[in-house]
Amino acid sequence: MKRQIHQFDNGVLVFDDHLTVGQRERYLKHNLHEPVEEELFLKQIQNLPDDSVYLNIGCAIGYYLILAYKERPDLRFYAVEPLKRHRQCCQENLTLNGINLEKITMFPYAVSDIPGSSLFLEKDFGSQLIPGRVSKPKKSTETSLLAWLKPSHLRARLFGSSDNSGNDIPVITVETKTLDQIVHQISETIHFLQMDIQGLELAALRGGAVAIADSNIQKILIGTHGGAIHQDCEKLLRSFNYHISYSECEVPEQPDGMLLASLE
Repeated sequence: MKRQIHQFDNGVLVFDDHLTVGQRERYLKHNLHEPVEEELFLKQIQNLPDDSVYLNIGCAIGYYLILAYKERPDLRFYAVEPLKRHRQCCQENLTLNGINLEKITMFPYAVSDIPGSSLFLEKDFGSQLIPGRVSKPKKSTETSLLAWLKPSHLRARLFGSSDNSGNDIPVITVETKTLDQIVHQISETIHFLQMDIQGLELAALRGGAVAIADSNIQKILIGTHGGAIHQDCEKLLRSFNYHISYSECEVPEQPDGMLLASLE
């Protein structure tokens, strides 16, 4: 059977089976992934100097990578995505849009403030590191943790929202790197960093303190998750003399807050 393809109003193509029910419903109202963020994103992409570096942390199924490539194929593209299933989806969607996979350097890490490994909730686009876990536990500990990680506990302690499926959320172990390590691995200035990592954005910024202090990241666009995290991220970036050009904890027609900061 031929796979269904979803075409956004901007021309981005993704396989429909990569999308959630909630996303499909949202796109019926406005057929863009995140209309407000996308407008800001495109302005940043279009104004980058020739041969700039774009780094997408938490690239998921590749929407913004594809959009950036369509606008600026001259850029150098780097992406970070810890979830193997999403990396596979991203590769499929890149190919679907006629983009050579060799144009994108993909890192299979989660970004945190401490390198090593961490338990990771595999929950589609809501997947995230479990805060405070930076090493793989012993089997007995892992077993007891998996018993604790039932949907009711997840709702109360991590997400603050209901999950009516009645199914346990899978927990895997992923490798973690700091933002400083990733920037060092790329070994050149990051002209535009975009990040959406489901609540760990402050930890990621703290793990990039050296690169940020050394002005190795020029522009940062962050999807924030919660008012406190949003405010702390803004405060941290201001302390490094970033100019905040957009800051909203709640953004119309998309699920996250948004923060845009620049050294210019």
